[in-house]
Amino acid sequence: MVRSTLEAVCNVAINPAAWEQASLPVKFGGLGIRSVEALALPAYIASVNAARPLIRSICPSVTDELSDTLETAVSAFLHRTGVDRQQLPDGELVSSQRAWDTVACTVVQSRLLVPANQIDRARLIAAGQPHTAAWIQAVPVPSLGLHLDDETVRVAVALRLGAPVCEPHRCRLCARPVTPLGHHGLSCQKSAGRHSRHAHLNDVVRRALSGAGFPAILEPVGLDRGDGRRPDGITVFPFREGKCLTWDATCVDTFADHIAVESALKPGAAARQAEERKRQRYADLARSGKRSTRATPPKADSPTEINLGNSCYRRGLVNLGNTCFMNTVLQALFHSDQLRGEVLAARPSPSRPHLAALQRVFAFLAFSERPVYSPGEFQRTALPPCFERGRQHDCSEFLRCFLDALHEEERSPAASPAAPVAQTDPDGQAQGEVVREHGTGDAGAEEPPAGLVRRLLTGRAETTFTCLTCGGASRHENSVTDLHLALPESVTRSLTAAAAGAGGAETAPAFGPAPRPVGWRGTPPTDNQTEIELTVSQLLLDYLTPERLCGDNQYYCTKCTGLRDAERQLRLLSPPANLVVSLMRFAVDRRTGARRKVLTPVELTEWLTVPLATGPPAQYRLYAVIVHAGHSLDAGHYFSFCRASGGGGIDGMDDTGWWRLDDTSAVPVPAATALGRPRRSTEAAYTLLYRLTDAAVAGAAGGLSALAALPGPLRAAVERDNAVFRRERQSRTAGALPMVHDGRTPPGAGCGGDSGPGVPRMRQPTTRRSGPSRRTATTASTARRRP
Repeated sequence: MVRSTLEAVCNVAINPAAWEQASLPVKFGGLGIRSVEALALPAYIASVNAARPLIRSICPSVTDELSDTLETAVSAFLHRTGVDRQQLPDGELVSSQRAWDTVACTVVQSRLLVPANQIDRARLIAAGQPHTAAWIQAVPVPSLGLHLDDETVRVAVALRLGAPVCEPHRCRLCARPVTPLGHHGLSCQKSAGRHSRHAHLNDVVRRALSGAGFPAILEPVGLDRGDGRRPDGITVFPFREGKCLTWDATCVDTFADHIAVESALKPGAAARQAEERKRQRYADLARSGKRSTRATPPKADSPTEINLGNSCYRRGLVNLGNTCFMNTVLQALFHSDQLRGEVLAARPSPSRPHLAALQRVFAFLAFSERPVYSPGEFQRTALPPCFERGRQHDCSEFLRCFLDALHEEERSPAASPAAPVAQTDPDGQAQGEVVREHGTGDAGAEEPPAGLVRRLLTGRAETTFTCLTCGGASRHENSVTDLHLALPESVTRSLTAAAAGAGGAETAPAFGPAPRPVGWRGTPPTDNQTEIELTVSQLLLDYLTPERLCGDNQYYCTKCTGLRDAERQLRLLSPPANLVVSLMRFAVDRRTGARRKVLTPVELTEWLTVPLATGPPAQYRLYAVIVHAGHSLDAGHYFSFCRASGGGGIDGMDDTGWWRLDDTSAVPVPAATALGRPRRSTEAAYTLLYRLTDAAVAGAAGGLSALAALPGPLRAAVERDNAVFRRERQSRTAGALPMVHDGRTPPGAGCGGDSGPGVPRMRQPTTRRSGPSRRTATTASTARRRP
């Protein structure tokens, strides 16, 4: 009856799991609607334990009978909760009803968490934190603003219990899909409630500071953190060390896709990441401020603006809704000086739309004066039909699909050569059809002139099968465009035992044919084996080691006319000019069939030595690292660390510095950051791009290094857009510029909103009209005010 009454009062459908949560105390994430059945047994056991000394002193003869009764009650409690006796209260706590009830509630909470997905787990953990139930326990006094209307109570109950609040539909303000859980209202950029909630929060901060003797004002005019935006408020007088305190409040979304994994593991993860981004955004303002406030100089007296068109800086790419996988691939390919030079110098025909789309992206990344470019046209042209828009996809699979499409265009009879000057492979040999490591090529087919995919991204390999019975050998030569390196099984098991249990897991590629399993040689895994860091060189050498084919994986020998034990070995005949290496980060659990991420640490080094079948080994240099952040292939976020690969490129583009490229954010970082351990445990290097350092290849791609050398129509498009951008900068209009990341609009679901540090790529002086300005959520110190 209580459950049906709650459903009627709140107008919310409550399923059995939600009702079980509602019956928990508020500190365990419930609504505090306790049932008599749940309280009776803990109350009885606690009262008997509390009364035993008094009963023993009054009537010692009933002690044994009382002990039997208490033991029966404790056995019933153990049967109901399923805990061990070691987990029961002891000492003085045996007479505490709260202690016994806490054990029972902990069991119920754990039972709810076990089958929960990431969103529900994050919700349950967050609901059990202090102050999350303050709205339930507060006295509803209207004059104090503590009286909630009926609709607010209904939504609050539904969000806490994970119950549906509406029918699926599209938001009428932003046109994004709204799920029955109603979480969209927490992040909708155009929601009216979002602004009022933000305003109320800032007013509370202002009143609290004023009550403590620090008068404060909201929307300080003239205070710029370096990107044309100002914080929410500032104290009128210095707060500490002669500096005024500035603040900017943020209402974070615990259920955002980019933080759902961390929120499901540890409460408050969303708030901590938001706080970290705030401090980074305000770091320059905090460091540069003096110990007293000063007026902001007029624009005419400001330092010379940074030339955004300078090629030593990098441009970001707009996330068009879960397109971080595409953005990272484009940035990695752009930083191959050979590939970039040939693409920009190409004269693509209408029969080569993929090359034309890539050329346009490269042109704007190289010569645009805007700090950010939107690859919308590239997405419409190059995204394969099987890649559903708005969903997260695998960056390695997208790279393979795009290179295959580019190669097919080059093979087309109507296609023109990619570059004005035809070039040969590094070893001077002709190559067959581009296939995967385990594919086959038609050596007798007549091929058109080699295109850029074959010349710059394709090598030759030989796979040899040797029968261990008759000694016969079968050799197959094929093309190689990328290598998939599996992680050692022993290390993987030691890392995943806690999560996967006794069933174990086997590493498998997310897409495409599975490479051979890795037979890692070494000692059995130990408890501290997770601390062992592998290197890419070790994984590569193990990949090239002969593999034993036996059992269910026997080889069919044509001489023996039957299945026989055999050895398979892959040898590289000629190395590609640019080597793509994918680390097999995703595994399949043998028990459940579920895919998850393998977080085995792999040490990255600048140089990679690749053994060849004949001659000295090939030396490669790393120039791009694509990182996946998250626990699942279907969710998470991609970002990359890139640097110019060397060997010719755009004028002014440095060859040594690393950049962290995270959608619209482009930040220079030291090599230790790009190659070192990731900042978060869920971040792991996934796809690596290397450049061959052979002298014959170093000067192969002359490329083009000036805007004037672009094809006429493309050069005109870039120059026209640069002229528009300069007019926009000169005009004294609103601060936000087209295609400039405003710090507020998050990427689509799955990329995790503002998943990166959010540090502006460079300071961009802007002007603003009088009156309130657009804000971003940050905090910092130090103020500059306009008189």
